[in-house]
Amino acid sequence: MSKPNKQIDLKWDHGTAFDFFISLQVLHDPEYFGLRSSWAAGMRQRLPRKDREILAKFIASVGQIPQIEWLLSLPAPKDSRTALDAFAGLSLVERVMVFVDFTGEFRDAIREVVTQGRWGKPELDALQEYYRDEMKITVSTKKNEHYLNGLANSLALVNGVSEGLQTYYEMFFEEEERRIIPAVERGLVKTQEMAARLDLPELLQELSEGVRFPESFFEDLDSLTLIPSFWISPRIVQGFGYSGSIIFGIRPEDTSLIPGEIIPDILLSALDALANPTRLKILRYLASEELTATQIAAKLRLRPPTVVHHLKTLRLAGLVYIFSPKNQKEVYYKTRVERVEALSSRLVNFILDHSS
Repeated sequence: MSKPNKQIDLKWDHGTAFDFFISLQVLHDPEYFGLRSSWAAGMRQRLPRKDREILAKFIASVGQIPQIEWLLSLPAPKDSRTALDAFAGLSLVERVMVFVDFTGEFRDAIREVVTQGRWGKPELDALQEYYRDEMKITVSTKKNEHYLNGLANSLALVNGVSEGLQTYYEMFFEEEERRIIPAVERGLVKTQEMAARLDLPELLQELSEGVRFPESFFEDLDSLTLIPSFWISPRIVQGFGYSGSIIFGIRPEDTSLIPGEIIPDILLSALDALANPTRLKILRYLASEELTATQIAAKLRLRPPTVVHHLKTLRLAGLVYIFSPKNQKEVYYKTRVERVEALSSRLVNFILDHSS
């Protein structure tokens, strides 16, 4: 793996405010994080119906995690209470804008949509252009229209969102916060030790559970802030408006996200990923060569969307590398052989451990 051509200043930040908002995303999109939907639904049901419905509607239409830049700006100790107080102190428009991760003139255009409660074709065209030119991705017109509709109606919800966040904290996350603080602090120390012995690309590959960042990611980067999170594992969040930051997972390999669950998440997801003949074939192919989803589909004579679904499961289990070779847009995959090898010993250790 090649090194960046320049020295990048590595910074660190942490606080449970990050996990507070990330936990809401996980509970509203559990499959994306490899979590059981039934448990997530049960956690959401703890909230009174009014709070539950407003939070779900706001998250689905406007956003899930506030700007990383806003979270970084919170005063110490950057815990849930700090975030809730800061959020409540904002105007209604600014509360919405906290969740809008755009920059420049387009951010001003989005503010107008929120303030005026309406949008038109110019805003839709600008949004599609922003995704295409700035973020290098294509988003369907239907999704963009849904997003703009959510923003246009957001002021009617955001006051209720503040109340819903407060209720969520009191009924669930206040206790969860006490549970995860030691793990976050230990994870931060462990990651800093890793950073002392690994090159930055290798470090990010480990923290992201297999994502190989392209050289272009480092070219315009002068500094990078790394933020540990208990709830985000095995995903990462890269700031778009504030690109020099990454939230990464630090949940210990012997720990489950679900309190009281003795089977570690990483073991359960890996066994689930391997308990399928198609995914075993994919890992076998990827152990010998780097392939795209389309190339794998051709080998297996399956539809590409089916293969993408299987690759998602393997990704959640941390069993594949993900990367785009230089000057190529296609996403390639490769088996993380060392992870497959470690799985057998992890399984044996779990079965023979009678301390739980």
